[in-house]
Amino acid sequence: WLLFGPPVMASADVLLGMDLAKCSDEVAAAMGVSQWEFGLRIAGMVVLSYAAYGWALTLSSALLCRYIRGSRRLNSHFFQVRRLVLRLTFPRYPAQMSGTWAMSLYLKALGGRVAFTATVGLADPPLEPRKLHVGQGALVLAAQALGECEVGCGSV
Repeated sequence: WLLFGPPVMASADVLLGMDLAKCSDEVAAAMGVSQWEFGLRIAGMVVLSYAAYGWALTLSSALLCRYIRGSRRLNSHFFQVRRLVLRLTFPRYPAQMSGTWAMSLYLKALGGRVAFTATVGLADPPLEPRKLHVGQGALVLAAQALGECEVGCGSV
C-alpha cells in the first residue's frame, strides 16, 4: 500500500471473489440515494483520503529525514538511511509539488533555507538539503540556479 497506493485496492474485488458492484447497488438503495450520487461520494472519499495520505507521507518523511542527521563524510550510515527514505518517498508525492510553494515548504521541513516566493523544481530528491539556500524570488531547476541562491556541493 505504501508504495503503490489506492490503485492496488481496485483489484481487491477480483482477488477476494466479491461482487462489489452488486454490494454498492444495495448500499445505495439502503441509503436512499442514486447510484451516481453514491459513486460520487465514494470517489470523493477516495480522493480526500489519497490526498491526506500523500501530505502525511510527505511531511512525515521530510521531518524524519530532518531528524536523521548525517553527511557523506560524517555519519555515512545515517546519510545512507536518509537517502533511502528520500529516494522511496520523493517520486511518490514531493516531486509533484515542484515549482509550487509546497516544494519550498517541503525543503524547509527537510532543513533547507528556502523562501516561499522562490520557485524550486527538482526531479530527484535533495540529498543534503541543509546546503540549499534559496532567497526571495530565486529560481532553482535541478542544478540550474538563478537569483539569490546558494547550492552547496552535493545538495542536489
